Amino acid sequence: NTCLRAVNKNGGSKAGYTKVDISNDDPAGDCYTLETRMYVETYSASYNLTQIQFIDKDGGIAFNAYTSIDKTTGNFKIATTGSGTFPAAGTSLLDSSIAVKPKTWFTLRMEFYNKGASAGTSNTYMKIYIKYTPAVAEGETPVEVEQLAFSGAAYATLGAEIDHVNLIHVKTAKSSAVLFDDISLTRTNKTYAN
Repeated sequence: NTCLRAVNKNGGSKAGYTKVDISNDDPAGDCYTLETRMYVETYSASYNLTQIQFIDKDGGIAFNAYTSIDKTTGNFKIATTGSGTFPAAGTSLLDSSIAVKPKTWFTLRMEFYNKGASAGTSNTYMKIYIKYTPAVAEGETPVEVEQLAFSGAAYATLGAEIDHVNLIHVKTAKSSAVLFDDISLTRTNKTYAN
């Protein structure tokens, strides 16, 4: 079994990226779902690890977020970024009850509801789910759970249908390594429901 290991050795200015194309049979509809298993192996708190961009067919960034490890909680964090982003740049998109620690495998699923050329601020949404195994008291059996981490309006720019997702392996002054496995992007007919 293999996985993608994205390594940032501190220094330098160029970030690598992984392009994730839509891969399901007969893609149609307004729901674009990015799903991947992740493992934060090496990190420095508050330094960005991966930038997640939903790219439209015109090359525009329809949604833009950074992942990191929060300095205060020590938990995995996703925050919006970019000019004109909604929610406002820097907004944490993970419910505070979700405590995903580094050096553990978890699954990130992002459902982006975007109507392409007819997308607007009142009909573009994001749902984020995290599947992980929370810490338990000694003697208890750990059980994997899936939690809805965010649900609401979310966008960076509004233009065309989504073409692909870029996972940008961010270059910072601190070393990092993030593992990805079972990466997929699908386009389906699914209606957003809060």
